Amino acid sequence: MLSPTALFGVGRNQLIGPIPSEIANMVDLTALGLERNRLTGYLPPELGNMSALRYLAVDYNDLRGEAPSSLGQLVNLRNLKLNQNAFTGTIGPQICSLATSRNTLISVDCAEVSCTCCVGCCTGTSCPLDWGDRNLRGKLN
Repeated sequence: MLSPTALFGVGRNQLIGPIPSEIANMVDLTALGLERNRLTGYLPPELGNMSALRYLAVDYNDLRGEAPSSLGQLVNLRNLKLNQNAFTGTIGPQICSLATSRNTLISVDCAEVSCTCCVGCCTGTSCPLDWGDRNLRGKLN
């Protein structure tokens, strides 16, 4: 059994294929890093059952479809990275409520999806709710 502070990080590898829904059986995970692989298919809605999750990164893969609204059930989530995939459709209010009520950083591709939490803040192709990986320079004042 994994401890409540468990991290499952397999980012930056060459993993291929769909994300198995059984990954959501690891309910004690606090961080799930699947970023920068070649994962395909849909984001399993069962991920919404991982109530301890604070960090979910699936960015830089080939995932498609809509982000499941069940992600809005992740009340402990603080960082959600969905960008650089082939997601379409809408990032709905269930997920956006994480950003507004829980200060969760959400990274999406505004040119590909309709993001209700990004209304009025998107410029170009990405949503500035997450300013990571932007080659920022200068001082923080």
